[in-house]
Amino acid sequence: MTSKYIWSEDNIPQIDVHSTKKHDVLREYLKQYIFIVGGHPFQRSSLSITFVDAFSGGGIYEKPGGGIYYGSPLIFLESTNEAASYLSGRKNFKLNAHYIFLDKQKTYLDFLKNVLIERGYKSQFDQTIFFRNGIFEQHVDDIINHIYKRKGTARRCIFLLDQYGYTDVPLHSIYKIFSRLPKSEIILTFYVDFLIDYLCNSESCKKSLQQTGINFDLGRLDDIKSQKQWRTIIQRDLYVNLIAKSGAKYFTNFFIKSNDSHKSYWLLHLSMHPKARNEMQKLHWELKNHFSHEGKAGLYMLGYDPKNDGFEHKQDFLFSDHDQVVNHNALISDLPVHIPKMGVSFNNLFLEQCNFTPSTKEMIGEAVSELYTEREIRILTKNGRSKKPWAKINDDDIIKRQNQIFLFQDHK
Repeated sequence: MTSKYIWSEDNIPQIDVHSTKKHDVLREYLKQYIFIVGGHPFQRSSLSITFVDAFSGGGIYEKPGGGIYYGSPLIFLESTNEAASYLSGRKNFKLNAHYIFLDKQKTYLDFLKNVLIERGYKSQFDQTIFFRNGIFEQHVDDIINHIYKRKGTARRCIFLLDQYGYTDVPLHSIYKIFSRLPKSEIILTFYVDFLIDYLCNSESCKKSLQQTGINFDLGRLDDIKSQKQWRTIIQRDLYVNLIAKSGAKYFTNFFIKSNDSHKSYWLLHLSMHPKARNEMQKLHWELKNHFSHEGKAGLYMLGYDPKNDGFEHKQDFLFSDHDQVVNHNALISDLPVHIPKMGVSFNNLFLEQCNFTPSTKEMIGEAVSELYTEREIRILTKNGRSKKPWAKINDDDIIKRQNQIFLFQDHK
């Protein structure tokens, strides 16, 4: 796929509405990240981190209704500085951030540099702001080494891999990032509908899949397409393959529908830490309606249940207030069968289920509390005592399934 965004002296591209919604999530997540990691009142007075925008473009757009819109490079710079300024007003805090902007088009990088100069960032060039010209795969080792050589051992970093397609970010490069930088987080776009439409049993398609790093048996394609839910089946296979090859332990996956092409692409957040996953999930609920989750509420994204290899009918799930109620009721129904009679800690229950649900940890906790009130499960403290029904659920509380199911029965 070729990007429709072109920057030149005579042209500033117009940004799509769906892209501004994606940027809203990026902006708010960056702020939230700094607030959480840097905001502890006693433990942290500084935060060293590197932000990588691997498809930065020219940095400026026209709004659909007129006016100027600043893209992801300025979002990285301004949202992180805004969050750091807020923290420094409340405590002794300093943000030690590096920003790496990469684009394969040198003219776009030159355009971006001029935009940043106009915004007053020239003095930071080659000090805290760095530019790379070329494709992501060619520069990923250099970027990793840049991060690795910075002071400190945490080597925190956030990558925005906003590719316009599905072949520009090979999965082995993502795996390499997580292998060397375990505290990294990646926000990745993947144009899944375009790939599904392109799939065919041809040498060119095989080559594209090899370039991406996804294993998909094109010989099965005709058989899959004969089935009623064939697109969902292909999505499931692509998704499972992508996650496995990425090396990420925790992930969220949301669909963004392009208003011009009417096709969906994935916005994936990949990390090695469940808290990072939970914060991104909470953000989607807070922003509401920017994205959809294609699959049923409760457990199992994409309508796929990995335990029985079954599919559920897809539905629109837009993180609305109504969807929150639907999701809670679905959790009440789904969770009990995944709670062993021998028991599981609440934290482990969350970790086992979090990648397959639009629910946050807090939402799962609310469902567990209701199940306890309805006597379908038992909750014990780490000392083996029965939990008070109104008490807050702790990570080390033990959740056990009752021998008999009482939910929705009359207890009088």
